[in-house]
Amino acid sequence: MKRSLALCALLCLLLALSGCRAARVPGLDWDPEEMVELQLYQGAVPAGAQRKTTTDPEKIRQAAQALFSLRVERDAVNEDVPAGGIGTYFVFVREDSSQEVVHLGSGGELLSTGEGFYKLRHKFPLDQDALWNSLEGEAEQVGESGLPEIGSFPAPAAG
Repeated sequence: MKRSLALCALLCLLLALSGCRAARVPGLDWDPEEMVELQLYQGAVPAGAQRKTTTDPEKIRQAAQALFSLRVERDAVNEDVPAGGIGTYFVFVREDSSQEVVHLGSGGELLSTGEGFYKLRHKFPLDQDALWNSLEGEAEQVGESGLPEIGSFPAPAAG
C-alpha cells in the first residue's frame, strides 16, 4: 500500500513538473545575457506611440526575467484584447543588432511573440508604467509607423 501511494505521488509530481515546462511562452528561448539594449514602446493609441531606450544591464535583466517568468494559459483570441492603450513593446537588442521583439498587452495578461499570441496564467509581474518611468531620458515620439514588428530578427546584412 505504501509503495503504491509513493508511486502515485511520484507520478503526480512528474506530471505537474512536465505541465509547468509545457506552459512556458513559445518564442522566449533566447539568452537575456546577450542583450545590450532594451527599447520600450508605449502609448494610449498607436498614433501616439513613444520609445525609450536603455543600455543598463540591470534594467535589461529585470525586464527579461519578468517575461521569462510568464506562463501560458492558452492561445489568445481577439475577444481577450482589452480596450485602451497599446501595452508595451519590448525590443531586446544584441551587440550584432539582432533583435527579439515581444508585445505585452495593456492589461498585462496577453503576450505576442514571433511564435504566437497567448493568454497568460498570471499578469506580468512588473508595473509596465513604473518600468517605463524608471528609464532615464526623454521619450521619443515614433507614432504607429515606428512600432516594431514582433518576432526574432537577425543582424542586418553587412554591405
